[in-house]
Amino acid sequence: MSTRKSSVNRVFKKEAERLFHARRRVLRDEQSLSELKSDYLEFCREYFRLLKRTISMTRMADAMQRELMQTNKQLQYAHRKMGTQLEIARQIQEHLYPLETRKLPGLEVHSRYIALDRVGGDFLDYTMPGEGLAGILLGDAAGHGVPASLVGSMARMALSGLSEWNTHPARLLGGLNDSLLHKIDRHYVTACYVIFNAANRSMRYSLGAHPPPFLLRPGKPAEQLPGEGTVIGMFADAEYDEWEQQLQPGDRILLITDGILECFSPEMNALTLDQLTDLLTGLSNRQPEDLLNGLLDELRLFIGSSTFQDDVTVILLVVS
Repeated sequence: MSTRKSSVNRVFKKEAERLFHARRRVLRDEQSLSELKSDYLEFCREYFRLLKRTISMTRMADAMQRELMQTNKQLQYAHRKMGTQLEIARQIQEHLYPLETRKLPGLEVHSRYIALDRVGGDFLDYTMPGEGLAGILLGDAAGHGVPASLVGSMARMALSGLSEWNTHPARLLGGLNDSLLHKIDRHYVTACYVIFNAANRSMRYSLGAHPPPFLLRPGKPAEQLPGEGTVIGMFADAEYDEWEQQLQPGDRILLITDGILECFSPEMNALTLDQLTDLLTGLSNRQPEDLLNGLLDELRLFIGSSTFQDDVTVILLVVS
């Protein structure tokens, strides 16, 4: 009887221990489940916060995209409007820039013009101040594009008030300097004014920091004539000198702007004066139009796939 009771007690104790450990596992599982539930709820809350933020950012992005599209449309309209205005400015400048072949007393004039932008700062004007006299002014406003174009237009307009000095190159440039002084803030102009007398085939000229003319005499090397001067529109005490050159029938005088002297090869080597002089010597026997076309073709070969760095103008005066 005692043995049977002892056996029952052991079975009961073992079962009690098993139930105890099972209960502990259940409690641990309930705690883990509770923690998992809490983590899951926190995850859900964070997910909905992020979802709400994403929706808000998406709406903001949509609004920004609509605003960007509207701004883009406005920019396109402004670009078209600016393009139209620049085209009108180009046409106006083209009418003001007498590039067609023309005859002046004792001279035949041929010209070429290449603007770096739609409008440029190079400008040209002719005068006939007396019987048998022809005046040619070639100018270059510093820079290029619209600012240079406006300065060039101002210079050309100022010339209309200086007609009393059309026969005096140095006085004309001095008057132009006085007219532009303090009116073209931090800008300046270079110019070459030539007066040709058909009666004796003589040429007088003055320079305002502009490349001197080239004399092309068939059968002889090209020659750059002497001369120098001060930029126009910057210095109140600027003074200008005159030079004279006797010409003969068949002589050509080439006037250029410094866009030609600012040509660079693909290796960034600048065109030198000697190279330009040799080039002009090789072209000097050509007909005027072929000479100008050949010069520009050679310059394009020199710069390769690049572009001109500034506006380019060449004026060829052929002595009758």
